Formats: sequence, C-alpha cells, structure tokens
Amino acid sequence: MLEDVFGIYLGARGVGERQGTADVEVEIGAERSKMVARRASPDEHAALWPRLVAMYPDFDGYQARTTRTIPVVILSPSRP
Repeated sequence: MLEDVFGIYLGARGVGERQGTADVEVEIGAERSKMVARRASPDEHAALWPRLVAMYPDFDGYQARTTRTIPVVILSPSRP
C-alpha cells in the first residue's frame, strides 16, 4: 500500500511521521482486519515499487514529478 497517492493521504496514521509502526484496520468488502502498518525498508521499497507500477502505471509519473521517495507501507496481521 502507498502512504499517499497523488498527494491524498490514505491513512496508516503515524507511520510517516515517526518511521515506526501504526495499528490500522483494513476493510476489504465486508471483512475487516486489524493490521500493523510500517514503512518499507529501502530494499523492500526497491523490490515492491516495480510491482506497484505494473499494477498502477500512473505511480511512475507521480514519482517523476516529486523529489521525495513515495513511501510504501507494508501491512502485517496484528497479533491477538
């Protein structure tokens, strides 16, 4: 997941500000899941970015228009 798309903040509150983790809830259809969000490491970002661009080619253009690296957020299931 991207932390923001075209300047619109998507959630994962706190991940960008503190470079740590944040508890989030993801809803896909009618199913909700508690997850932990964290920013991808540079190596993870390098591996995931081409896959994101393959799914959403506009991301490459968005990255080209900014000097910052667009954060990629990794979601993992919360532990009960």
